[in-house]
Amino acid sequence: MGQPRERRYIAEYVAKTFPDSPVKLGCPLGPGVRGLVEEYGLPKALTMSRGFRPEVDAVVVLPEKLIVIEAKIFKIVDGISKLPVYASLIPATPELWIHRKLPVEMRLITPWLTAQVQEMARGMGVEVDIYNPPWIKDYVDKMHSYWTAEAREARAAKLKLREILGVE
Repeated sequence: MGQPRERRYIAEYVAKTFPDSPVKLGCPLGPGVRGLVEEYGLPKALTMSRGFRPEVDAVVVLPEKLIVIEAKIFKIVDGISKLPVYASLIPATPELWIHRKLPVEMRLITPWLTAQVQEMARGMGVEVDIYNPPWIKDYVDKMHSYWTAEAREARAAKLKLREILGVE
């Protein structure tokens, strides 16, 4: 859920936050599949390995550091847990080889956050940036309202009516 929204979300965020910095969106990480480099050469091997390598939402290249960024509208803990793995793969990523010695900052962008999740991020060394453009706020509010008592009651009433009417 939310994949096209998350792509728009990350693209807008990096364009706004890092307008003059090189950014790699959907950057594959880690080495290519073993054996392919020898047989096909590095560029083709990396293309062929794309589906077998994890992909971070964005990598921002700054003179003093790299920032690996995951964007999560929901499933925020998933983003936090992925970032340390992604950061560890930077030195083995051919596309980022020239930047391999730069310090790596891990950043999660999300439109909302709980105190518990903020504490998890802090414990993992992940910076959190709340980015909440109006179009995403409307979507988040709608999705969060799904779990309210009123919304659950409305769904239950609708289901009961369908049962009474014999509609599947």
